Amino acid sequence: PGGRCSSRTLEFTDPTGKFHSLTADHAVQFFTAQTPRFQKYVDDWVKAGIVRQCFESPGAIGSLHPSSSGSAHLSSSSSGSAHWKFKPLKVETNDDEKGGGGEGLPMCYVATDGMQRLAERVAGARVVKDTWVASARREGKGSESSESGGRWRVFGDARQARELNKNDNFEYLVVAHCGKCAERLMRNAKSPLAHSALKARFGPGKPSENVLQIRSLYSLVVAVEASAIDRIMNFQAAFIKDDPILSWVCDNTRKHLQEKDSKYRVLTLLSTPEFAKKFKVPQEAIPSDTRKNVTRDMLG
Repeated sequence: PGGRCSSRTLEFTDPTGKFHSLTADHAVQFFTAQTPRFQKYVDDWVKAGIVRQCFESPGAIGSLHPSSSGSAHLSSSSSGSAHWKFKPLKVETNDDEKGGGGEGLPMCYVATDGMQRLAERVAGARVVKDTWVASARREGKGSESSESGGRWRVFGDARQARELNKNDNFEYLVVAHCGKCAERLMRNAKSPLAHSALKARFGPGKPSENVLQIRSLYSLVVAVEASAIDRIMNFQAAFIKDDPILSWVCDNTRKHLQEKDSKYRVLTLLSTPEFAKKFKVPQEAIPSDTRKNVTRDMLG
């Protein structure tokens, strides 16, 4: 659950026999509030202990540029740091102070125990998992024009013969999806405004006006000994620039304040759209050879 706001717990035993349980966000890495309306929700989540600020320390997040001597891929060798040029980003805090130097970011937030927990808690209702919704339809007052009022019905088939949750009265339908599947879902839903907002296209190119650009990415989560990674990564997260393979790296263990409990660091690496296009396969069933090649290239 959570979709692009999902996370997982990595549990493993190291060679010494010690058990480790560490959180990894493998999709959304953090979020910001850029409108007053959304900020009110975030403030409530902070008060409830659901989310907290992150990257507050100077130099915690920045951009990473490959030097002329190599790429920005991870390396545990003593010469690995020569491949990195880190430029810190300033991040707003509650005191309106700025950390680090360089360009800025608004206040950053992360769910306190993994991004997936935010999705679970915000749902605030019964969650039905592993249920395929093939079509939806809006009925009643306002279903054709004003898009207000009425009742949503959801179905397990495209012909709308098999209704799901017949006894539930859905006032709102949230389509936490994108691309062709979302457009197809809303095509015959009698909700023209919602359908018009779901125009999308796939590819790594620049987005067109009024069209959602969907770019595939590979997300690789790896556990590394802290003694190896701390020598070449003295920050928590970075946007990687001008690299053909990697676009982001984040130390989940430090971001989630778990570094005191483990001698390992759990990193999330995100690829570039161009790299993902090169290894485009059905995400539901990645072939073992593709998985092996992608892992090899992303780790460098």
